[in-house]
Amino acid sequence: MINVKTTIKVNQAVTVMHECFPSVKEPWNGKDVAEDMIFSRPSEVKRLDYRGFYAVILEKMTEVVTLASVRIFGDKVAEVSLIALRFQYRRLGKCKTLMDAREQKLSNLGVVKIVFPPISSVVDT
Repeated sequence: MINVKTTIKVNQAVTVMHECFPSVKEPWNGKDVAEDMIFSRPSEVKRLDYRGFYAVILEKMTEVVTLASVRIFGDKVAEVSLIALRFQYRRLGKCKTLMDAREQKLSNLGVVKIVFPPISSVVDT
């Protein structure tokens, strides 16, 4: 069971995600896709099943600065689905700090390949 402190932090992550991306409601069930992804909510419908998604959060003091939604496939491959960075922290190296920490943790878990979505804006990344 998730404790209160974790729930507060994850709710802050949802707020940061909505700050960076427009809210998307799933037509099938009317739920917020980002919220379901960050909370790793299960579903009987395969395309709505967010089990295996994890939110990697970087904080400054008690504020969520940036987060990445990561999905782990098996024990060797992870996909970075979304990255959200609060506007006031852009161009300060916070995203790199998050990605370096995420990469280290995934490596410790045995993940050898990290996949990014095929979006032209992340090709340089």
